[in-house]
Amino acid sequence: MRAIERSSWFLFRYRNIVFPVLLIGLLFLFPPIPSTTGPTVALTALGLVLLVVGQGLRLITIGIGLDYIWRSGINRQFYANNLVTGGLFEHCRNPMYTGNVLIATGFMVLTANAWTIIIGSLASYLIYAAIIHGEECYLAREFGAAFAHYCADVPRWPPRLRGLLTKLRTYPFDWQAVIVREYGTMFTTALTALIILGVKSARADHWSASAPGYVAAAVILTFLYALARYLKKSRRLRARRS
Repeated sequence: MRAIERSSWFLFRYRNIVFPVLLIGLLFLFPPIPSTTGPTVALTALGLVLLVVGQGLRLITIGIGLDYIWRSGINRQFYANNLVTGGLFEHCRNPMYTGNVLIATGFMVLTANAWTIIIGSLASYLIYAAIIHGEECYLAREFGAAFAHYCADVPRWPPRLRGLLTKLRTYPFDWQAVIVREYGTMFTTALTALIILGVKSARADHWSASAPGYVAAAVILTFLYALARYLKKSRRLRARRS
């Protein structure tokens, strides 16, 4: 068990490196397949849907409550100053990680390469399952019976839908928090998807026709990223509940 916890700590600490390396390695070994047939078009569309749903889940988690920030750790180690049970955490114990798994799976499906989909999706799930195991072991030690009761009442992965729409209608949604906290992830998600689509287009010999659109999209994304970063650093945007 200790070995599993050490692995969880390692994956948590280096998660921002592990997933780019995994995706780049898979793209190199199993290049994306162009969207030239019905199945590949369907997989491309499904990949985009998964990306939108995964990113949307992260945005909702941030927009209706910022307590999640302490669950992201301190100095790249598991840390929580209190047991977070409000906002979307009333419906899912790990809404951010669930969103991350959907995003990672979306990238894999977007390639339309069966090997990338199988290996990448399974690896992404296992990595986050290990991270969640380590985090929940930490929370169990810190909060004991309160955390056990929380686990018994709230699912680990898929959000419980009962009462969720009511909460979304009644909770004030903090758009400034979404921009301040999530602009980097949104930029990375969109740009990575754009790169995969660009590679697929190039492999289909459509690059010369589609290049201007991809370049324009990349420029717009970069501008929006720079603008959000400026607004955050200049404190013109601030999360209400930070």
